[in-house]
Amino acid sequence: MPEKVIVHREYPNPQANLSLAEFSFSLNCGFVTQRSQCNSATQTFDGVDLMGERLANEVLSVVEQRRGVKKISFVAHSLGGLVARYAIGRLYEPNNKTKSSSEKSRDEGERLEGFIAGLEPMNFITFASPHLGSSGNKQHRLLVRDEKYPHIVHVDKGVTNSNEAEGRSDLYDPEEEMIRGLTQVPWERVDVSFQKSSQRLVAHNTIQVKSYWLNSDGADVINHMMDNFII
Repeated sequence: MPEKVIVHREYPNPQANLSLAEFSFSLNCGFVTQRSQCNSATQTFDGVDLMGERLANEVLSVVEQRRGVKKISFVAHSLGGLVARYAIGRLYEPNNKTKSSSEKSRDEGERLEGFIAGLEPMNFITFASPHLGSSGNKQHRLLVRDEKYPHIVHVDKGVTNSNEAEGRSDLYDPEEEMIRGLTQVPWERVDVSFQKSSQRLVAHNTIQVKSYWLNSDGADVINHMMDNFII
């Protein structure tokens, strides 16, 4: 029985990003991958709110059709990341259920804070999405690269200590505000650089390997995501 739905949102070509959609099948035969089709062509000009509403409705439709799924992950690129964020907000349901001690298993972790479309949320992954706008502020790092992932230049594991997050409050800016929100859940920010790549002029497509023949240098970025995917 399938355990997870991965909703993939691509922008703007509905035939793009095959590598992001296909990888889910190779992870586990129980995966169901749904390539979003609700915001194609000129619909991408309707704004994040309308696109997000359509995506939320599409997710609910998929979940209704796939009664066996228990978990959900989102993988998105560019504007799709903002659309997915909006949809997740619409699909979020707080977990008001409590279990008695006799109902809890030994290996059960902390009670889930909430559900997405009635499912356990696992991964929310976005590539080159302008969550803080498109100014490019604080986006460039020059660090030693990993041979396995030559284009991954930095991984920020995030801050999960609320006290440390509060210590930053006097330095308000949009990035700090987002980070304060992110401290509520485990998160990572992965910085990618194609500065030395011959495909650097099409980096926005290379990061998602839109076409392997034209954007193959982004393969290690996809591999990094797969290697760190939570199942």
